[in-house]
Amino acid sequence: MNIFGFELKRSLASLLGWTIAILLGISLFMQGMFPIYQDSAKDILAMIESFPKEFLAAFGFSKEMFGYAGFYAFSFTYLTLMGVMFVSSVTLQIFAREKRGHCQEFIYVKPVTRKRLFTEKLMAVLTTLLISNGLIIGWALAVAKMAGESNILGKIALASFSLILTELLFMALAILYSIQARRVRSISGTAMALAFAGYILSALSNIIDKVEMRYIAPFKYFDPYSAAVDGHFETPYVITAAVLFVLLMGVSYYRFTTKDVRE
Repeated sequence: MNIFGFELKRSLASLLGWTIAILLGISLFMQGMFPIYQDSAKDILAMIESFPKEFLAAFGFSKEMFGYAGFYAFSFTYLTLMGVMFVSSVTLQIFAREKRGHCQEFIYVKPVTRKRLFTEKLMAVLTTLLISNGLIIGWALAVAKMAGESNILGKIALASFSLILTELLFMALAILYSIQARRVRSISGTAMALAFAGYILSALSNIIDKVEMRYIAPFKYFDPYSAAVDGHFETPYVITAAVLFVLLMGVSYYRFTTKDVRE
């Protein structure tokens, strides 16, 4: 059984659709909206200063967004939302396929171990992420270079890399959900719920502006602002993300390889 090839082939439509959407999003923000913001900086700044601070924080508005790196970081919050929907959708499709098709018993009696089944499904998800993010990072750098921002390509690459790191965390969460849930009724509905939950926690973290809140906001672990403006991620949150990822993947692997199919 070529599980990896089968799952990768079934994921191609999602891979192409979501990747193209994110690439278009980068063009829309950086080639369409950023020049307008830059030309009208004084008027826009005067307008947003009249808004409540909580509103500005929730949507990521700041003075840094009038520079290329700052605006890219601002836009990347919304691109990350799209990326998390993508990875959650693909992961749920792959890991909940047998559960949704009511054929778990059949797949487990095939001449393949559960460990191999888990590994090949995981490799299929990771391959889609690598292909998607390779294209996204390449396009983000190309757009920055066309805008004459060659001096900050390293920061743009790091900010773009925050997407796959955040996606890996939500991939682990989606894997655990697909294994533990008795039923996975709607792939798109569950993927949207996971993505918007992450976005809302990020908005709440910005509004409350306390260190403790960032630890429960996965979108903030690899903050594109820190990457694009400061050139690095913040170590405590990177460690938190790494610990969560290992725990989620460890529990998922154990449950997948030992769980009774009728649980």
